[in-house]
Amino acid sequence: MGNYNYGLRWGEFSFFAQDDIKLTPQLTVNLGLRYELVQFPREVHNEFDNWDFKTMTMVFAGKTMAERVLATPKNNFEPRTGFAYSPTWLKKAVIRGGFAIMHGNFRQYESGLQHFQPPYVDESFLYNDTPIPSFTTTTLFPVPVTNLAGADLTQVTINYLRDKGLPTYYEYNFNIQRELPHNVLLQVGYVGTHGVNLPNRYDANQASTFDPNHPRTIAQRVPYPTLGFVSANASSSFSNYNALDLHIERRFSSGFALIASYSWLKDMGIRTYDHDVSKMQSG
Repeated sequence: MGNYNYGLRWGEFSFFAQDDIKLTPQLTVNLGLRYELVQFPREVHNEFDNWDFKTMTMVFAGKTMAERVLATPKNNFEPRTGFAYSPTWLKKAVIRGGFAIMHGNFRQYESGLQHFQPPYVDESFLYNDTPIPSFTTTTLFPVPVTNLAGADLTQVTINYLRDKGLPTYYEYNFNIQRELPHNVLLQVGYVGTHGVNLPNRYDANQASTFDPNHPRTIAQRVPYPTLGFVSANASSSFSNYNALDLHIERRFSSGFALIASYSWLKDMGIRTYDHDVSKMQSG
């Protein structure tokens, strides 16, 4: 319930320069640099707010915080380099490698969540206790929260944006390509990617596990009994990808070719999750 209309404004700018440099007849080097500037969106009427655990209250865009919930990161330099080498001691072979730093983007659609909470929008997140239900059909629709002063926030979704940054990826590869008899091309390579500052969502007011031997209500098991579901948004997860790539190609006349590829890989995505919000605040 509330005013679901909102407007976002942000800018994205990027510049790059890149060149190939032939150092020797056998060695060519590629050098490049890219720069990106990405703004976190602002709401045209400053109808964004964010929960502050230090003061246990809401801060408002353009009033008690900046118009943009997050400051614009300005150190997004993305160098990249690569090489191609044809050794004289290994005929019909090329050795290649490369490294680059790249950035992703804010999940811009998620910024709208900073509008979907009191006093602009009231979204209730209801839960039941056991063995005695905390709500029934007669109490299914609570009174909307339009004034935060002294309001009951235990049944309202609160959004908490913390330490959000642009995802950063480190990408690297190395491969050897060799021409074999009968128009066959064989390539063996390694490909790796490491991602940091990846987005993750969690409940910043997660209840501890229910113990049937010592039953307590949800309100008694959450770290902040005066709050309900706190949808927290951070950039504290990371990933790793490592792969061995095999590629074989048989070329025929008239441009026809048969290609077979195989990848042996390990892909891991790790998300940090901590129920202790006090530790998150200090991070």
